[in-house]
Amino acid sequence: MGYEVRMIVVEKTGTEYETCRVGNQIRMVWREDGQFMQTQKYYFNDNNTKMMLPPETKTIKGNDCHIISMIDLCNTGECYCYIDSICKFEDSDGSIVYDPFNVNKMIGLDYYNNYRNFVPIKVVLKMLNKAVRKSKAKGEAPYRRFLVAIAMLRSIKKTFTNDKIGCLFYGH
Repeated sequence: MGYEVRMIVVEKTGTEYETCRVGNQIRMVWREDGQFMQTQKYYFNDNNTKMMLPPETKTIKGNDCHIISMIDLCNTGECYCYIDSICKFEDSDGSIVYDPFNVNKMIGLDYYNNYRNFVPIKVVLKMLNKAVRKSKAKGEAPYRRFLVAIAMLRSIKKTFTNDKIGCLFYGH
């Protein structure tokens, strides 16, 4: 994860899909019989051409996520190390979310070639509050985008009272 970070607040829908990494893209995996069984797997490339996956391709089962809100945290400064520590970017948890500006494109690896993983909203609030307290302890003004993000997350947490709400961090 780099310094430039977008926080995407999502709700898991419960719909399961399977994804795989193809080059720098995350692709949804389909099966010939439509079932999660040991059948031939394939994906569609950018030209909408059906491409077969080699049998050794690692796939991940994940959940479809709907975007609730998004905020660009921009340059997060030293807080990016907190984000890195809670997101475990070396592997994907399979959370699937589509680009709000191009609904046919999944948001996969970010600009820094990291996966985006679902982080519960309470963990994100704890991390942002810790960063604000740390700034205040140094006698500095807290990063203004964190204050907006905290207010937004608190409001969402009150509105959505289930554990399917969380954040995906996307480096750009």
